Amino acid sequence: MRSKTLRGLDLVVYINGKPWAFADSLEWSIDYGGDPIYGVDVLTPFEIPTTRALVSGSLHFFRQHNTAGPEGAGMIPTQDDLPRERYFYLQVTDRQNGTPYLEIPRCKLRTQSGSARAKGIVEGVVTFVGQNWANEF
Repeated sequence: MRSKTLRGLDLVVYINGKPWAFADSLEWSIDYGGDPIYGVDVLTPFEIPTTRALVSGSLHFFRQHNTAGPEGAGMIPTQDDLPRERYFYLQVTDRQNGTPYLEIPRCKLRTQSGSARAKGIVEGVVTFVGQNWANEF
């Protein structure tokens, strides 16, 4: 019987519609931005409405020869073309049945970093923000 618990191994990361095999881990958070509204001389808020929503996260990956990392996947243009930066599409699907687990159609790269150890694997991390998102519901 198949477990109902979803494992990281069950997921596939797609960048701009293509599977990105270099992905090692993905972390994301959604900030619903509930900012309290206070009145004059009142210690507790009258209401905590959702004032904005933002999805952000980080994607850890392994670097391989001749792949150009995030630039090669189309997440960000090369340094010469940075003024023409565009959004990229991030999708995470269930490997077993193809159900989308997380979709962020309009992502922007914020930072990119990497590490290389003498007896280790060259790894990279990109952080991103997204304009909107959807999950399996």
